[in-house]
Amino acid sequence: MLVKNLIGSEPVYFVVIIWLVYLIDVVLPLNLNLWGIRPREITGLSGIIFSPFLHGSFFHIVSNTLPLLILGLIVRAYGRAMFWGVSLIVIGIGGLFAWFFSSPGIVIGASGVIFGYWSFAIVHGLLKRSIKSILLSLFVLLFYGTMIFSFFSLYVNISWSGHLGGALAGVLCAITLNKMKSKRVSV
Repeated sequence: MLVKNLIGSEPVYFVVIIWLVYLIDVVLPLNLNLWGIRPREITGLSGIIFSPFLHGSFFHIVSNTLPLLILGLIVRAYGRAMFWGVSLIVIGIGGLFAWFFSSPGIVIGASGVIFGYWSFAIVHGLLKRSIKSILLSLFVLLFYGTMIFSFFSLYVNISWSGHLGGALAGVLCAITLNKMKSKRVSV
């Protein structure tokens, strides 16, 4: 049952799609990365939608695959609607943050989404205060807690603003959804 649920879940499809896009771009050199976020250019706004599916190298996509899958499955554990809501908000708000604050160039990769899932899982778990959500938060902190140090990355080709934007969007999702649920309960 668990394997059936994993194979048929959205995070698995997300990972499959990013790999398909990467392989298509390698086999048919289409230079799809030009569709990434181009900061502060109106034509670069469409990159907000496309950038999570684009990766610049084999190392880049491999580095994003496992965290995207694991953290995506943790968010998906809260339900399909929650997964889609968090994903769309993180892609939108995190991408907009990267569009405003990134250095000139093209921003690509699923790291912003990964950071959004990461911060959502931690904050949502702490706010929800159920055993399941707290255990998931602790798991994320234990295995992915060091991700916070990438906000201070000095590497030129790593978008700290994409990471930070995704993380802030994940926190916003967790706080907003917690407030919405508590209003529904108190009514």
